[in-house]
Amino acid sequence: MASAAASEHGASAHTATLTKEYWSYYRIPSLPWPPSSPDLNRIENVLNVLKNRLNQRKPRPEGEAEVKVAVLVQE
Repeated sequence: MASAAASEHGASAHTATLTKEYWSYYRIPSLPWPPSSPDLNRIENVLNVLKNRLNQRKPRPEGEAEVKVAVLVQE
């Protein structure tokens, strides 16, 4: 069986009783995570890359299809 660990940063959804009970019930450990550390937050870094790719496009992509191309295809 593969092991898993929760990576949480202390947001209210992560510290809620229901969330803690879920992790406990399924015996999923929670990794220690310093609060307010955007340099360690993977999704913030990914979103920054996506934002930069979109901003580099001239004209800026509009609509779902154009955004998908802009994000997935690097010119």
